[in-house]
Amino acid sequence: MAGAPAPTEFPTLASLTWRHRADTGITLSGSDVTQWDDMEGDADVNTSEGGGAPQFSAAGGPNGEPCVIFDGSDDILAADGLTAVAGTSVHTFVVCQQNSWTVYEQAMAYEGDGGYNFNICKSYGESPAVVHGTPYADYVNSVTGMVIGEWHLYQAYWNDSASAFAQVDDGTPATGSTGAFTQDLVRCVMAADNNMTSLPSDFAIAEHVMSVTRVTGDDLTQLMDYFNDRYDLW
Repeated sequence: MAGAPAPTEFPTLASLTWRHRADTGITLSGSDVTQWDDMEGDADVNTSEGGGAPQFSAAGGPNGEPCVIFDGSDDILAADGLTAVAGTSVHTFVVCQQNSWTVYEQAMAYEGDGGYNFNICKSYGESPAVVHGTPYADYVNSVTGMVIGEWHLYQAYWNDSASAFAQVDDGTPATGSTGAFTQDLVRCVMAADNNMTSLPSDFAIAEHVMSVTRVTGDDLTQLMDYFNDRYDLW
């Protein structure tokens, strides 16, 4: 009798820049997460702001996987001094759970070398709507599939064309340009708005993937299969 099929492997992505998964690179002090290493080896993400520390859960993520829980009070993981990441587009995937909806709270932020913020899965409009954007087209591509208290895959592709989009799980994407992308990325912030660090976010995160080009074709198919096989999201 044949055994269960092997889980889909994470694909080799030529433009993969940052990746964090909650079973890898976590440094703990008790249950406090004091550091979460980038699996690509380019940067460490640590508690550089906020004063608190997110909590590690060994089986509290989707499909019993580990996750890091940010309580929305003062838990922020941030990486400063990154080698600048250049690109004319960015494609981000975050396996996350939004535990409450407060306007402007978001799963991730990147800072450009001009000091402006790039938003990922940001609460805006009416619950549970979330958006993404750049300084050139803020609060765009609104989607409402991020049901509060449930785990989802949120992805956003930034590009100065109609091909830019945001999507929840394997649902219908919301499309529209995010404006010209003219800054290198120098900072990565988890569970906060980089321009509003007094507003940490009430999210849990199991995995974060960022590529500086759009993931398409067989790579995208394999990546989506990987997320669903591992986390049982849809």
